[in-house]
Amino acid sequence: MVKRLKPKEVPFLLLAIIIFVAVAGKYHRFWLKGTYQKLVEVLHTTTKITKAQQTFSCAPDLVFIKTSNGNLCRPEASPSAWLHIFDSYPTVSTGKEIVYDFLDQGDIKSADMMIAGLQPFDRYEPIEMSFPPTWEEDPFNERYWRFMYYSLRETRHLLYAFKQTGQDKYQKLLVETVGSFLDEGAGKPHAWDDYHAVAFRSMTLLNTWWKLRQEGALPLDLSEKILKSLQVHGEFMLNEAHYEPLHNHGISQAAALLLLGVNFPDLLGSEKWKQVAQQRIKNSLDTIVDEDGALVENSPYYHFYALEKYWKIYEYIAQNKVGLDLASREKIKKMVSYATYILQPNLKVPIVGASLDRQIGNTGTFKEISKENPEFLYVLTQGRQGQKPKDLSKYYPTTGQTIMRSGWDKKTKFENKFADQTQVIFDVGPYRTNHSDLDALNINHFSNGQTMITDTGLYTYEAQNQLRNYFHGTSGHNTVIVDGQNQRTGSPVPGKFVQKDGYTIHSAQHTLYPQTVHQRSVALLGHDFVVVVDRLISAKDHDYEQQFHLFPQAKTEIKDGKLVADWGGDNQKLTIHQLIQGGEISVKDGLCSFEYEITVACPTVTTKTSSQNASFVTLLEIGSKSGLVSAGVSNDNLITVVTKKGVYKLSLSSAEVNFFTESKAATKPVAEYQMELAQSKTDWQLTGPGSEKFEVKVAADQSLVISPKQPDPNPEYAKRPSYVAEISGVDTYYSIDQKLNLNIPGNPAIKTFRIYEQEDFVPILGYHHVIDDDQKIVSPSLEMHVSDFEKQIDYLTNTSGCRWFTFGDIMENYVLKAEKVPQRACVINFDDGRKDHFTNGYRVFRKYGAVATFYIISQRVLNDNPVYLNLSELDELYRNGNEIGSHTVNAGNLMTYRYNQKELVYQLEESRKMLESQGYRVTMFAYPGGEQNQNIVNLTKKYYQAGRDIAKDNSWREPRPTTAGFGTEFVWHMHYFKPELLTPKQIENSIGYNSWWQFEEGYRIDNDPGQSIRPLSSYDPTPSSYGIVDLWDAGDRISNKFIVSRDDTYTIEVFGTVNAASLPVYAQENTVDIFVDGIKRPVGKTASAEKCTLYKNQYYCGYTVTAQLKKGAHTISVESKIKGVKVDKFKMFRSVSTQETYSVKITQYQKFDARPYPRQMEVSLNKSNYLIYLITNAFAKVFRVLAS
Repeated sequence: MVKRLKPKEVPFLLLAIIIFVAVAGKYHRFWLKGTYQKLVEVLHTTTKITKAQQTFSCAPDLVFIKTSNGNLCRPEASPSAWLHIFDSYPTVSTGKEIVYDFLDQGDIKSADMMIAGLQPFDRYEPIEMSFPPTWEEDPFNERYWRFMYYSLRETRHLLYAFKQTGQDKYQKLLVETVGSFLDEGAGKPHAWDDYHAVAFRSMTLLNTWWKLRQEGALPLDLSEKILKSLQVHGEFMLNEAHYEPLHNHGISQAAALLLLGVNFPDLLGSEKWKQVAQQRIKNSLDTIVDEDGALVENSPYYHFYALEKYWKIYEYIAQNKVGLDLASREKIKKMVSYATYILQPNLKVPIVGASLDRQIGNTGTFKEISKENPEFLYVLTQGRQGQKPKDLSKYYPTTGQTIMRSGWDKKTKFENKFADQTQVIFDVGPYRTNHSDLDALNINHFSNGQTMITDTGLYTYEAQNQLRNYFHGTSGHNTVIVDGQNQRTGSPVPGKFVQKDGYTIHSAQHTLYPQTVHQRSVALLGHDFVVVVDRLISAKDHDYEQQFHLFPQAKTEIKDGKLVADWGGDNQKLTIHQLIQGGEISVKDGLCSFEYEITVACPTVTTKTSSQNASFVTLLEIGSKSGLVSAGVSNDNLITVVTKKGVYKLSLSSAEVNFFTESKAATKPVAEYQMELAQSKTDWQLTGPGSEKFEVKVAADQSLVISPKQPDPNPEYAKRPSYVAEISGVDTYYSIDQKLNLNIPGNPAIKTFRIYEQEDFVPILGYHHVIDDDQKIVSPSLEMHVSDFEKQIDYLTNTSGCRWFTFGDIMENYVLKAEKVPQRACVINFDDGRKDHFTNGYRVFRKYGAVATFYIISQRVLNDNPVYLNLSELDELYRNGNEIGSHTVNAGNLMTYRYNQKELVYQLEESRKMLESQGYRVTMFAYPGGEQNQNIVNLTKKYYQAGRDIAKDNSWREPRPTTAGFGTEFVWHMHYFKPELLTPKQIENSIGYNSWWQFEEGYRIDNDPGQSIRPLSSYDPTPSSYGIVDLWDAGDRISNKFIVSRDDTYTIEVFGTVNAASLPVYAQENTVDIFVDGIKRPVGKTASAEKCTLYKNQYYCGYTVTAQLKKGAHTISVESKIKGVKVDKFKMFRSVSTQETYSVKITQYQKFDARPYPRQMEVSLNKSNYLIYLITNAFAKVFRVLAS
């Protein structure tokens, strides 16, 4: 039984509350403001209900209804399910009708505007609207306005005004508006196309029903209309198609469905609504809130918005005993923790991503939250209450945000040291939702009570708005822009986060501009200094522009090459120093938006430079009291910041800042030489600048060799200089052991020669065990001694000239892009991830500038199996440019599971996830034992970019099923074999590059319904043949793609049978037609049996066609004209005339770089043992030398 308040008790209660509020308000002004309206409403409602209960009676023509906690009056009506709900539900709801407080609040001013025919919507100027509305109004043609309109949310002002004043004009317009929508508006197209609006409309209608009914002001016909509509709304929202689980809108959609289920148990399906809503709330916490506790939309503004919503749902569920699982409560606590650190020291939400201006205080919902979270309370009270947060700075690895802070000083009566602290927010996270911006490596900066460097803000969601691209694109952010273009969507790769006494450092990089790496390191040094280092690495020249958006109203001045921004407040000054000369600092007009679709001027500081590679070293000096004496970068790349209090020294050598070892990164040339190569009657000679440094000799094969006269004697290949020679009209040559082996004949009598187009062939050396020399070899086909391994790598590097790539390098940068594979490309693979791969294999091959792909059995590595690599070793491999691939969870032969789809998916997907959870990018897969079928290959394509199998007989170039990731027309011959039993010379003979291309790899079969075209690997008419394709029937066609490196006229020779067994050897009729790029070409052939090869009673000779080809991919097709034609291989060449003089450009590098841009650009480091990484990849050895 509810105890009623006696009328004579009301004045005393009111007096007591007023006294309490006055006293509390003296010390809690924020609280007073936030709770005043609710107290007034409670008193008003309590008094009104008490009075009504004391004097309640119905008019003679109305029916008296007694409920569980009050009375009602209504007209006579026929029984119905809707009338039953009206009569049987409590008169006064117990609060279960509201989950979000603001829906039960409003203001009389807005209500009066609506009475006057104006529509006051947040973010828009009020507009005149006739009544009744057509429900097709759309004055701004914007989705947000339509959301406000069709949600009926702003009718809350009319309900609030009616409850506060009791004036019928507010109730009348509310009833008419709701009725008009239910009669006319609900059938309009836009009424249901925004599921967010539907959710809020449900909550608004529900609250309107309860509150008007409680006031005796709900017409019976409107009650029925609302209840029927809520039934429709419930079924609509139950439909999964009308739920947005990956959006913050899904929070309110789930809350609305929960409210319907809780409030109206008599509506059909209500129990189902409640169950589904509970599950959706739990699921949404799992999907739109990441493991760090941050909203996945990368917007602090929406994070606080969602936090409020979740907290109110959390309270609602607890009050109504609906139930919330422990994991969900813990996720909400993580959200609070993130909110604790992300707030600026002045308690404003930072403008990051899709954010708007918002001040947070210890009021309302956040006050409720702070009661249970002492660190959050500390922040909201600026240190006057609560508990100081545990960490000074915080890195959220899943979110990809680093929040650096100079201190947690308290606000006192005399000064606000809390608000004076420096905060830097560094964005190292992925692009995740449509609230994300193209802002990788963006920074925000706040200090001395002032936002100094700001993100530009949300501005709009309307795609057609002309300014949308500026605010959403890279131009609206504080990072480096390349060629004026936006970044692509994607993820930066974070480095190690370090915070120690007096400084915080984090580094990251991305490849979101084509063929360009952007590395950024940010260091907060104490309170007064931030250092930002940008390094841009590319293969060609670009325009680079570093920019910082200054908070509005900054007065700027450029003096002595420095930019000074002043906001006029005490110590609110920022000086931007560029410590490396080369770019000119300037200020241009920019825009910011802190309110929806309202822009303000934002000065933008830019520094521009144009080059292939670029560096910016930027010092942000805060305030006018920093005590800066000097700052600069020395020749040995040491950043020194000298202050009156001491000296900061930051080691920043090129090798140390790089995220890879220098041999894996594109390096700047040491020197370039422009010379001429001339042929005399007896010899060759170089003339021109630099010619004295090189000599020309004739090699044993009569081709020319250019080499330095004083080669580097350093025995370690990776540290020797390397050379690239570009010979005009001939080709580009890369040094092998500091020699450039040219195709130009050394014999002066030769006037023309052929340049063959190198086959796009990549050998894969597959190793399993590299054991110590004193260990006994038990399995010769799987084990080899480390000394033999080194002999192989040395020979392949220095004699064969292998240029080392990872499997992923080749696939991602060449094969899948249809680019020509680099000359002499070689790949090393290690399967399983055993310990000796690191202790012996890696120790050896790194000396030769090589990298490898390691296919890991994830369960064995992650379970700390001593036989296998540990995470520390795996980390070192990865950060030094090696690739981590998957070899399943437990190395089981996938064919064993060929009838178990669930297990196949587990082995493929889970192994990748396990490795990615440790921060590795995993895109390549190796089939255990090379075993697969078409279903396994299709699944592999789903989870990886490519899969590697093996040649079944461990020989090179054996025809086999197409590798996952290869289309049927790819021609890149990536052949795997195990080299354990071979000498270095035998390996070279196996992998030796030549000019022949093989038809049995990457072919496409046409015009053969019987599919009888067969690769016959047992055929071997010449030593350079690897298999023969049998065109069994007349009309059979084999097609193969190939790539040429330059525009030129090419002669293509196809090697195959010139006749069938039944024809004479010298049959004049061609037995094949040859097509290049679909065009039939005239075919010639060798006419002499002496120039052909007789094999099994058939002659194999060369057919020739000529074609003028552009650089890039082309297709050759061979079609049989008779039965039984056999095709072996093809090659192509261009003829070069010997000139008297060649133009030669030789470029010398400090180390050899096989690629046109850096390999392994995406490295991720997230473990604990990173002292070495810190020293070699970030601002190493940061220390402070205190003044004596």
